[in-house]
Amino acid sequence: MVIREIVYRPDSIVKEYGRVYADITTTRRTMNSDAILQVNVRNATGGWLWSDNFTANHSWSTEFASYTGDARALSESDKQLVNRRQEQPPREEEIIRCLMDEINNTALYRIRNYFNR
Repeated sequence: MVIREIVYRPDSIVKEYGRVYADITTTRRTMNSDAILQVNVRNATGGWLWSDNFTANHSWSTEFASYTGDARALSESDKQLVNRRQEQPPREEEIIRCLMDEINNTALYRIRNYFNR
């Protein structure tokens, strides 16, 4: 890689070659959330008719990087990671809403199927 160019005259340019180095630190953050709802259906006398478990999961991840050294040593993919903005994880309320929506849809379908038999 050209480290420096010395111009003595327009037709006389001396290029100095060398190696450039950079250390990259990549950070990956991952969060997984799971929920389970257990439904038990009993008759009027307390007898067991049906039970089922409904599950849902939510995953979130982000990745970003920083570096020390010479930026010329970075590849294009390294530059993209370094320039990526650090993302914040979703709020707890958002995660719970996603989990509940998934469980509600599944539970509604299965409970309707059970009682329509």
